[in-house]
Amino acid sequence: MTNVDPTQSLAIFLVEAEDFIRMMVPDILEELGHRVVAEAGSIEDAKTLALSAAFDFAILDVTVGGYDVWPVAEIVERRGLPFFRQRLRRDRASDAVSWKKPFLRDNLDETINAAVNPG
Repeated sequence: MTNVDPTQSLAIFLVEAEDFIRMMVPDILEELGHRVVAEAGSIEDAKTLALSAAFDFAILDVTVGGYDVWPVAEIVERRGLPFFRQRLRRDRASDAVSWKKPFLRDNLDETINAAVNPG
């Protein structure tokens, strides 16, 4: 996995099914000093962006449009990029940090720091 300096501004890829959350999260990330550079509300769009977008870190919803996000997570993982995802019933990615909705700004900050600086 790529090492990321937690003090730097991260370019973030956001995959979120709920429009309201997809609109809210970029504002929170901006307050934390990061920026959303790609976002998707469907699995197909997410897979395309996971392959092609330039980002440092991904935030993945558990399901998008009724589809499991794991195909997207696997692409991000193959690229060696850190990500976190909403808590799932099963854990497939050994080093993926999980989070649970609803979340608070400080929880998001802590989760990003944990994901980019494991251990």
